[in-house]
Amino acid sequence: MDPEDRRDRLAADVHAGFPERTICILVMNNPRQLLPDRRGVASLELALTAPVMLIMFFGVVEVTQLIRVSNKLTLASQAIENIVAGQGTATVLSVTNAYQAGQLVMAPFNSATTPLVATIANVTFDGSGNASQLTWQVDLGGAAAMPVATACTLASGLGLANDSVIVVQVGYSYSAVTHYILPSSYALSHVAYGRPRNFATIAGVSSPLTAPTGNC
Repeated sequence: MDPEDRRDRLAADVHAGFPERTICILVMNNPRQLLPDRRGVASLELALTAPVMLIMFFGVVEVTQLIRVSNKLTLASQAIENIVAGQGTATVLSVTNAYQAGQLVMAPFNSATTPLVATIANVTFDGSGNASQLTWQVDLGGAAAMPVATACTLASGLGLANDSVIVVQVGYSYSAVTHYILPSSYALSHVAYGRPRNFATIAGVSSPLTAPTGNC
């Protein structure tokens, strides 16, 4: 190697930071330096996956709670209908007791600030099997009165000639504890139907059970 090439080679090694001989000695003493440095890889992976895992966790929690509330609301409406269907006459006390059973089913979600609301109505059918009259209804928990047309439409096709159908419409305003993924509140509702078990129709007595009523 002529002096000029040697000078150029030495200049390149010095510019790289280490003379060639020094680099060779370091590699021979510790060959692991040639392997890629994986320190910090686990921390980087955690930083990348942790947000996704948290989103999935809160999403599962919120969806599970929403499904649980919806199922309880369905069971509450069926419990109210089942109790009312076994009565011979409907009074304020008897229907309120059925409503309170629905409240127990909704526990622990039911509360004074977010109560279960329920409208319980009785629709009779004429000799042709058509819905003919809303004979009584009672609204509990702050529920709005059910229009006659709505009650008749809901019961239509569910009764027999000279029969009756009990319509139980329940609602619940669900506020999620966590709402990072799903909306914070939902207005849930469900309608349950039943036929009297002991009589063709259940008579309603006392004034709160008589309005609004009317023909379909």
